[in-house]
Amino acid sequence: MDLEASMRKSVDATQRTFNTIRTGRANASLLDKIQVEYYGSEMPLKSLSTITTPDSSTIQLQPFDAGSLGVIEKAISMSDLGLTCNNDGKLIRINIPPLTEDRRKELCKLAAKYAEEGKVALRNIRRDAIDKVKKQEKDGEYSEDQSRDEQDKVQKLTDKYIAEIEKLLAGGVAADIGGFYIPRLVHFHGRALKHGGMYPIYHMRLFRAGRGRCEARKYDQHFQTQGRTEKLRHPMIDDIRLSFGEWTA
Repeated sequence: MDLEASMRKSVDATQRTFNTIRTGRANASLLDKIQVEYYGSEMPLKSLSTITTPDSSTIQLQPFDAGSLGVIEKAISMSDLGLTCNNDGKLIRINIPPLTEDRRKELCKLAAKYAEEGKVALRNIRRDAIDKVKKQEKDGEYSEDQSRDEQDKVQKLTDKYIAEIEKLLAGGVAADIGGFYIPRLVHFHGRALKHGGMYPIYHMRLFRAGRGRCEARKYDQHFQTQGRTEKLRHPMIDDIRLSFGEWTA
């Protein structure tokens, strides 16, 4: 795995950890870190049950094995999430109460802790990368100037991804960003088209209120926005179900 991919993986892991923090709204990701003692083995909760959010204040679990209701309830109750389960013998329902001010402060501290752990992971990747460059310089693979340039590249990548973690911690989007380009992934009759230049093709589809406009076109709408733009990584799906005759007519 290359250096940037390793750093991206660390940032993604930090994002998943942030998702487990209770925010006052029902979110299935809250339960991602919970492990359940099931027949003598530690199992992820999400592998033992379907998890849904029927409304904004309720998480509902339906175990694949009804006999696991008790151990699932116990694992949730013993977690540090502060959640109370309602087990009716078939389903487990969890009510997500609004956050108190004290609990909000605790969660802010927890988020800061998770962010610091993510930064430490990035710094460890940086250390290993720089040690590798120094060894290559010692072995004669790099000149002194080349080694310095490579170390500078490592530091710039580290700074970039630490800034991403800080943005995740802030929980918002920088004020100067006007919109986001989203990669469009075409599904034609259930099959993803990823070759022949079909993916990724980026489209402006998400922008701040009042900063974007759409050109007056009947097809291939083109959106424009004011301010800096960024690209999102996860695609929007264009699911095409027209028949071949409609395309060739």
